[in-house]
Amino acid sequence: MQTSLKARIRPLRSSAIVVLLFFVEPALAQLSPVALSSLSSGDMFVLEQSGQISVVRSQDSAPHLIKVVKIPEFYSPTDLAAGLLGSDEKLFVVSYSRVFSRPQWRLERYSAKGDVERLWTGFGPDIYAGVAVDSRRELIYIATARTAEIHRLSFDSPKAKVPEFVAGIHGASGLGPIAVDTIRQRLFAADPLEGTLYVLNLTSGSSSVISTRIGEPRSLVFDESRHTLYVGEVAGRRVWKIYVDSNPPRRVLFASPSTVTEIPSPNALALGPDGTLWVGGLEGERIVGLRQDGRVLRVIR
Repeated sequence: MQTSLKARIRPLRSSAIVVLLFFVEPALAQLSPVALSSLSSGDMFVLEQSGQISVVRSQDSAPHLIKVVKIPEFYSPTDLAAGLLGSDEKLFVVSYSRVFSRPQWRLERYSAKGDVERLWTGFGPDIYAGVAVDSRRELIYIATARTAEIHRLSFDSPKAKVPEFVAGIHGASGLGPIAVDTIRQRLFAADPLEGTLYVLNLTSGSSSVISTRIGEPRSLVFDESRHTLYVGEVAGRRVWKIYVDSNPPRRVLFASPSTVTEIPSPNALALGPDGTLWVGGLEGERIVGLRQDGRVLRVIR
């Protein structure tokens, strides 16, 4: 998930609720998601432009938007990722502040109830624009906005721990959203300004281009079961589907205003456990759920 670099730097990351979202209460009417993220349970977490984090619980008999926590004042949210530590749901949120002479980045780990469990913070010159988690290995991956680097922390790293350098993305002018393939140990990253997508081998540290000429990619979500990467293109208000294991990777149009009139500018993407792709946009005040064939399943306003 993301808008222009000036306005904010956010990717999007992923998630879902299925049929039950139809019953969400009117509180969603003013929804302006910066990022979405879901778990295999079907719970979907929503990070709004205001910094408010909410959740829709899939097991509720009448699911509704539940406010969890709001990030501190003076910080602008850039991304959110949900993961599991054992059987416990955890939220990882990146944000930044320009109140000080140098930009300050902030990475927080919350419980699903909104309790702050870990806080990592530091001063520029760069900020973190994207976050993705590997619950299998209990790792957090974060992407720098300007230097195009991938850094890493463990779920339980002490608060004084400096994020570990993993690799730089060769040729990128900067990074926004990222997504991780926990099975094949690779990470996908978007350069929003250049419109280029990269894949990083997390074992060797080597990276390569998988797609180019995408109009401001601001959100990514990876479907591990189908080996498919979804990309939200803000400039064209389109969602692309990339078959990353094709040789070369094959890109097809999944949704656009000509096929889905309700589609918002895709700043945020999330993939539900049933394969539903959820698309959120800052200006649209709605989340659109798309079936695997690209048809609309639900429109949440």
